Amino acid sequence: MEELRSGQSSCRVSRRGAFVSSLTLQGMQILKPASDGYVTHGGMSILVPYADIVKGASYVWDGQRYFLPRNAAYENNHVDSIHGLVKSAPFSVVYNDEDSIHLKYSLFHSGYPSTLDVHVHYSLSREALNTMISIENTGRRSAPLLCGSHPYFLYEDFWIMYFNDQVRSVFADRSDSDAHSRNISFIPKKTDGYYDDAFMGGGEIELVTRDRLIQIRRRSMRFFEVYDGVYADGVSVAVEPMTGSPDAFNNGIGLIRLKPGETFICGFDIEARGI
Repeated sequence: MEELRSGQSSCRVSRRGAFVSSLTLQGMQILKPASDGYVTHGGMSILVPYADIVKGASYVWDGQRYFLPRNAAYENNHVDSIHGLVKSAPFSVVYNDEDSIHLKYSLFHSGYPSTLDVHVHYSLSREALNTMISIENTGRRSAPLLCGSHPYFLYEDFWIMYFNDQVRSVFADRSDSDAHSRNISFIPKKTDGYYDDAFMGGGEIELVTRDRLIQIRRRSMRFFEVYDGVYADGVSVAVEPMTGSPDAFNNGIGLIRLKPGETFICGFDIEARGI
């Protein structure tokens, strides 16, 4: 486990999956720890080459069918594949100093048509954590790509999300979802039930709670998921930046075609202050 520091801010990063296990900004604890040991149930995981779900753990790419691991048994799902192929991968540290770290992993999997070099760079300041994800296709075939991350933000009493641009719901089982969803100007915590929903747009996201304002500024990640179900433990809400829709490997919504030799870069900042 590597630790970054800047003033009263700190961040702990594991080489396993480039996982952020804890983040403190200006003395405030920002991320909920994973209470059951699964990296997608707390902290902030990196999800590559797909985020969220691939239904049936299978997809067709350039006329060939591929099969992914049915790896959701810990969520009582024995059918689908979720959260990518690197969340437990052994990343290596390219460099590390007091307030930044750069990690790398070379991905090869029988269920994926090419090989990828996955780079994750974290940079910590007194007010914010910057995350940059860089993906290079080092193989000989084009490959499908959807990058994401899974941060669980702590809150007390309530939360509400505001946006500085239009937001629409995304329906992963309908390719024309944009045309059938309405604009959303804010998302409040539900009084009954929970969110496990995908959205597109929004620009900068502001998450307001009783004692803090968290700003999430995304780059080339125009989709996001909101989740505050059982794994949020009633004390957090996951706001998950993504480059495409859930099940994009099948529905194509936001899916990136990464050609051999090409590199795709995306990222986001998390900034927090007390209110």
